[in-house]
Amino acid sequence: MLRYVWMIWLLASGVLLWALALGGLQPAHVFLGLGLLFVAYWLSPLYGGISKKHAAVMRLPADERRFVIYWAPADIFSTRLRGGLGRHRKHAIWINVWQDKEAEAHARALGGGVLPVVVLDGETIVNPDPRELIDRFR
Repeated sequence: MLRYVWMIWLLASGVLLWALALGGLQPAHVFLGLGLLFVAYWLSPLYGGISKKHAAVMRLPADERRFVIYWAPADIFSTRLRGGLGRHRKHAIWINVWQDKEAEAHARALGGGVLPVVVLDGETIVNPDPRELIDRFR
């Protein structure tokens, strides 16, 4: 259900902005509209771009897939990990579980339904502290 919340949010935002515009468009309505659009984007599967598929990543040699992260848009812990890793996030292969059913099933099996799931050198870490992962790169 959560993966479709962005559509409901976008529709409700459009209705709200339309109702506000009927009373006369104000500059505050423009800022409200931009904020609502940003939240809809953040909730959508498009956030973070198109990710690699689980099957394609598993076909890579082991040394090329030593740092894999299964994540979902609108998941606050995934967002925290993306931001917390900073420049180190480019070393990871990010797999969006909303874009790949096989990845979703794999992440659920590894993490019991909790995201993000990180596989680092064969070790599975569920919802890690970003600093813990950064320390492994030093």
